[in-house]
Amino acid sequence: MNPFSKLSGEYEKLRELSAQMVIAEALRRKVQVEILDFDEQLIRLHKGKHVEYLEGGTVSTRESHLSNVIVDNKYVCKEIMKEGGISTPEGKRYFEKKLALKDYPLYQNLKVVVKPKTTNCGVGISILESG
Repeated sequence: MNPFSKLSGEYEKLRELSAQMVIAEALRRKVQVEILDFDEQLIRLHKGKHVEYLEGGTVSTRESHLSNVIVDNKYVCKEIMKEGGISTPEGKRYFEKKLALKDYPLYQNLKVVVKPKTTNCGVGISILESG
């Protein structure tokens, strides 16, 4: 199953009108569109062998800044690496505390690393012992 967001009309919820317009036009042209991260407005367009990444509707892979945005987003970067065959640790992301608590039985006997989505140098990382 693809971990990235399915569109089904969700793209209209993006805060930037330019991103909405790019997605609408891509869909009209039968380009495959994935919203990799709603908050960061990271978008992947795919047609044939060509893939483009966008931040909002204006920053594309032709700008080096986008590489930093993708690498700084731990979840998106990890998923792209997995798609490319690079081994990454298993993980799951949560947006609501109640959903994380619901999954607690999956992790209660494991050592767990909790990371924020976009920090570096170890900031905000917690290591939880089992039990």
